[in-house]
Amino acid sequence: MWKGKADLGAIAALGCAALLACACRERQRTEPPQVRVEAASGTRDETGPELVADAPLPAGTALRDKILGVNAHVIVLKYSVDFSEYRSVIDQVRGVAGVAAVAPFTLGPMTLAARRGTAEVIVKGVDPELMPAVLDLPKHIVEGSLAGLRLPGAQPPHTLALGDAGTGAHPCDGATAATQVPGVVLGRTLARRLGLGIGACAELTDHDEQFRLGPATTLPFRVIALFDVGFDEYDSKLAYVDLRAWQALAGRGDSVTGVELRVEYVERAGEIAQRIRTALGDGPYKTLDWRELNPGLFGPDPAASAPPPGAVSAAP
Repeated sequence: MWKGKADLGAIAALGCAALLACACRERQRTEPPQVRVEAASGTRDETGPELVADAPLPAGTALRDKILGVNAHVIVLKYSVDFSEYRSVIDQVRGVAGVAAVAPFTLGPMTLAARRGTAEVIVKGVDPELMPAVLDLPKHIVEGSLAGLRLPGAQPPHTLALGDAGTGAHPCDGATAATQVPGVVLGRTLARRLGLGIGACAELTDHDEQFRLGPATTLPFRVIALFDVGFDEYDSKLAYVDLRAWQALAGRGDSVTGVELRVEYVERAGEIAQRIRTALGDGPYKTLDWRELNPGLFGPDPAASAPPPGAVSAAP
């Protein structure tokens, strides 16, 4: 879904959320997607603009908790642009031992426009009913609520009937806005930069023509909540919308970027990811746990390199 290597530098500090989209950009290749992440160290990536961190990254568990606060423990991607069978994959992985919750998601770069200006953001589409069991996003809401994220009666993929082009009235105006305009959840830093508060209207545009089934689309969204993770690379660049609204905006049908999971024991995510690979067999899927998505921050899973029980190491 990404337009090219130039996008990598701009999103390198977003952690695993942005890197999911990088992996999806590799879907059409025969080799597995190479997922790469670098800490927001204030350095410049050769493929993108300079990234400046507001403060040093916290270490160890604190950093892990910030990253996992808005991201899943394990994700499943597909080596294809079309991931329309995601419901059957959810059914398969839901029964894997150690899996606590599963939800589909979409992810991609879009342009967010408001009266004060525009911003290039990473927009994640989530299922409002399933997402709260997988992500900690609801815990980080500081204003508003997730109520209204999905329009009443929305179906995948749905067509949004927004506003009346003949009257010039903005679809966010009027008492019916809550039932006509889908909600968007913004990082508090991003919202402040664009002058957006609860109830304000903004527009999202998907410019990715490579995977679209039609022309570029711009749709209005109503700000229903603000989140603050305490990690600027999330709070200033991420936006959440309903999965179905994302599908309508992106024009790619009832397909998703991947499936994300919460596991019962986060430190055993690597082991559970391996069980998922086994459950999915030789299908066109790539399963990654949170350590694999952030190798530069956390390194490999210690359990993956540990010798089997009873093994005898040679003396140095």
